[in-house]
Amino acid sequence: MLKFILKNIEDIAPWSYNGKSTLSWFALTDSYYWFDFAGVQFPQYNEELLKNHNKDKIVPFIDYPFARIFSDICDILPYIAFPVPDEVFEYVNSIEKIEDYRKSLQQWLMNTWDESDEQYDLFMESAQGWLFSRKLDFGYLVGGPDLFIIRNKNEIHFYWTADFIDENGIYFWNTKRGKYSCGYNEFVGELLQCFRSFGYEMQKQILQCAKKPLGVEINLDQLQQNQIQYEDIISSTESGTILLADEPDWKNILEKIESIRNYI
Repeated sequence: MLKFILKNIEDIAPWSYNGKSTLSWFALTDSYYWFDFAGVQFPQYNEELLKNHNKDKIVPFIDYPFARIFSDICDILPYIAFPVPDEVFEYVNSIEKIEDYRKSLQQWLMNTWDESDEQYDLFMESAQGWLFSRKLDFGYLVGGPDLFIIRNKNEIHFYWTADFIDENGIYFWNTKRGKYSCGYNEFVGELLQCFRSFGYEMQKQILQCAKKPLGVEINLDQLQQNQIQYEDIISSTESGTILLADEPDWKNILEKIESIRNYI
């Protein structure tokens, strides 16, 4: 489901730190990555965009250290683990409904909020926190898409929008919106399989660093420590010992949703 192409060491640009060129574990995870939703590849850059920028030979996927998406997914997994009850899921079980719900929150801010921190925290923490804790962050990308990952019962649902347009009126992303669903256990299993595979590739990457004079500063001990930390997180997730978030107060959340129904 989550796919990657780890770059060769020679293709990874060294980082500059204290006037020296260096490669950290994070930098060495530089990759192309994307989701494959039953043949739909997301996020994938629009072919017209790549040609317009003379990048027709580049891999058309996110070009960034894989450690970032690994960290972001690990951040939201504890929230995704809790199924959203039917009566709440009903308000966000399509792209259109998610968009309407987000608009309703903005309408509440404009029409009801008294601009006090107390009212904002009391309302918005419940009204939007549960939803946005299930949103995978692509804010590090120009025109990054929105991807919500929501569990209901034993099914996991992916809803994405990617409608950013550049200054020439060209869409950044190939698939502007879409939905995909599968079993929750299937999702977790395929995710862990990807993470383990990436860990194996990184072990080979670190061995290459030990063998090749790259002309940059590399702390092999630190690389190995970071690799162990990465693998420990995978093991914790696999064994179910990873810490879960507090289960949301669904009754309170539903009350907040009911209070903004006029805006939906």
